[in-house]
Amino acid sequence: MGRLRIADVAERAGVGIATVDRVLNRRAPVRDETMQKVLAAAEALGYHNTSLLRRRMEETRPPKRLGVLLQRRSEPFYQGFAGLLTQAARSGRARMRIEFCPDLAPATVSDRITDLAEGCDVIAVVAADHPRISATVEALATRMPVFTLLSDLGTQARTAFFGVDHRKAGRLAAWSIARLARRPGPVVVMVGSHRYLGHEETEIAFAEFFRQSAPDFEVLPPIVSLEDAHMAKEGVLDLLGRRPDLAGIYIACSGFSGAIAALREQAEPGRAITISNELTIETRAGLESGVLDVVLGTPIDQIAHDLIGWMTGSRPESEPARRNLYPITMHVVENI
Repeated sequence: MGRLRIADVAERAGVGIATVDRVLNRRAPVRDETMQKVLAAAEALGYHNTSLLRRRMEETRPPKRLGVLLQRRSEPFYQGFAGLLTQAARSGRARMRIEFCPDLAPATVSDRITDLAEGCDVIAVVAADHPRISATVEALATRMPVFTLLSDLGTQARTAFFGVDHRKAGRLAAWSIARLARRPGPVVVMVGSHRYLGHEETEIAFAEFFRQSAPDFEVLPPIVSLEDAHMAKEGVLDLLGRRPDLAGIYIACSGFSGAIAALREQAEPGRAITISNELTIETRAGLESGVLDVVLGTPIDQIAHDLIGWMTGSRPESEPARRNLYPITMHVVENI
């Protein structure tokens, strides 16, 4: 069989040759429905200019309106993530709207998600799991894709999740403490809220590792910070006052600036092996000063790129996996 021609695509699509030419060369407007027929015909035939047809379709469509809800604006991690999402959306010819939630109250988060969805074609959210939030997502999912970021939700209505495997994060942090600690002793994990499914998975896996592989360590009840730096600082100072023999702590949430400040104030810096999440200016300084021993990172640059690809529909060849899990990066003072 010879090289496919425009005429073959036109015949398969049930349109005229001039219509296919207009799509390829943008000589005149073509209805979206007709463009879809032409693209489907080209893909079915294996036409050599199929990628150009797809690109022409994207160029003529209005930009997708994307919305993302992140948590506290004051956190450097979320500021950095917002910048990466905005940059990826700009590259994908999309209009991006990013909102930050001031607190974790389910009513507040639910209202913010609803407000964000107005005027958007697709949204993504970082949120704790709660019946009210899930109900909001389920209602919105009937008319638009809804993605979850960093911590998943219990509802099956969400389109897909993008983040790390929190069980692996919990076990990796526990393994690091067990290997680096000077001696067995009390260990603890700090979470933002037990409503975050990611934090719940982290806490369970953290304790599970010590129970299975390092039973000489004592796992203390978790510290809950509500993602607030002041609460994180007070929680760590209180714990250090009660358990000066602390062997290790894993700060698995935002608000780690407060926890780091508390660790700097303790009488003997470095006594407890300290693991934190996300490489930011603050955690980098913590590694350099010796307050932090290990930082576990989320590849937010790759997540931003992939998420925007799915949100804009620029990956039409397949559907995203229900759970898109990314490898955890591990940073110590020698590799930053």
